Amino acid sequence: MILLPLAVAVMGIGLSSCKKYLDASPNATVDPEEAFQNFRNFQGFTEELYNGVPTFTGSTFHNAWNYGEDELWQPDNRLFANLLDAGDYWQWQNAQYHSWFRTGGSVDNGNRDAKGNLYGAAWYCIRKANIGLANLNKLVDATPEEKRLIEGQLYFFRAWYHFMIAQYWGGIPYIDMVLPPDQAPRLPRLTYQQTAVNL
Repeated sequence: MILLPLAVAVMGIGLSSCKKYLDASPNATVDPEEAFQNFRNFQGFTEELYNGVPTFTGSTFHNAWNYGEDELWQPDNRLFANLLDAGDYWQWQNAQYHSWFRTGGSVDNGNRDAKGNLYGAAWYCIRKANIGLANLNKLVDATPEEKRLIEGQLYFFRAWYHFMIAQYWGGIPYIDMVLPPDQAPRLPRLTYQQTAVNL
């Protein structure tokens, strides 16, 4: 009987101390303009675009060299290459030992599959490149050469990620502006040739 009131008292003390724990530290709030203030910060912002490049020879936690069917390392009908031979082209999304352009995940989430996500990472990186280009005028603490270096990387990756998506999924809308995150995009799908011309 004495344990129940004791447990309630301990829980009350524990819960009352959570308020301070849940308050955000002033250091946890990052000023969105800080990423664009100087060359070092802006380069750090830009370098995430490199991390979005998938490991093309990888599938989950190992290399799968059978996508070109040069060798068969595992006789398994769940493999992506086998499913393509069977005409099931949509299995890029969920085949066992999927390929590196499957959906899901993020650019870097600490997961071993994080770099196996061309489709999701490409759209993320296109948006990030457009955000960088839209804020390039805020980079004042940099030499002209440093500013051109940042600009060149942003333009390159925006075009490269569009090219990589179009290469596998055909023509797509060419996004050269920051789209509002609270609205569904309603951009027309271009043909492959139209997409390539925009690159």
